Amino acid sequence: MLIIDDEKNIISALKRLLRRDGYRILTGNSGQEGLDLLAKNDIDVIVADHGMAEMSGIEFLTQAKSIRPNAVRIIFSGYPNLQSINDAVHEETIYKFLAKPWDDEELRNHLEEAFRKKAVADELMALNLSSLVTG
Repeated sequence: MLIIDDEKNIISALKRLLRRDGYRILTGNSGQEGLDLLAKNDIDVIVADHGMAEMSGIEFLTQAKSIRPNAVRIIFSGYPNLQSINDAVHEETIYKFLAKPWDDEELRNHLEEAFRKKAVADELMALNLSSLVTG
């Protein structure tokens, strides 16, 4: 999992919350850091803050989609631009929007769901590839 937020205290809080769930968590404090990490690591789920300074979460996730198109992308914000979020969902740039502050159990459930979604997509892709080879 990759978490991108320009507020270090948010990243620390999320890492504390999620460490017991066994995720491998990479973090960055800017969109560019996130893009660099995506280029070097296989990432299944990306969580990004909407209101980062240098590039918005939507801009970051749009670029992330071109690097890791099969990653599940989640955006969270305390002050969302609902039109841009709605547009991003419609364009399949993001899978889900989560509000700050978050409910710990709800957030954990959404992340678990995101990893299940990625696993199912990977399984379907593998089945499709094997049918192409054998068919």
